[in-house]
Amino acid sequence: MLTPGWAPIEVTARGLAHIEPRITRFDRFLGDFPARHFHIELSDAHLAGGGYIAGRVHRHGPADLGSITITVSCSESWRCLPPWIAAPQWESSVLWTATAPVELDGDRAWAAFRFDIPADLPGATEAHAIAWRYELTARRRVRHPQQCATITPLLSETV
Repeated sequence: MLTPGWAPIEVTARGLAHIEPRITRFDRFLGDFPARHFHIELSDAHLAGGGYIAGRVHRHGPADLGSITITVSCSESWRCLPPWIAAPQWESSVLWTATAPVELDGDRAWAAFRFDIPADLPGATEAHAIAWRYELTARRRVRHPQQCATITPLLSETV
């Protein structure tokens, strides 16, 4: 009789952080959406444990937007069905999240942010069946609806 067991695996990724707008008809898991009055820009990142992620929230137009909440999260995602059975279906579990407020008043068109990534988190990795993703979300509370912008930074290969 066979008993299921655990085996260690090691996944490594090397690359430069970038934002790749990749939304396909079948895989809408990666977010890259501006809000109505603002958007997020990634300026620098080392997407692995002990690294960081930094960027700016940019305001569209002269309106005073007030406080915007920036959230960064790291999630582990895996395909729950093989691709030959159905269109990609992903399940995920959040490993870490952090939140910070930024202010966009009438004098500033943008506000910077930076998050330090805890040392025990995996590096950003995209594979066919498993992924570790870092996602940035900026939310502004208004009466209706809540405004939200999001980006998912990915790695591009280094040569």
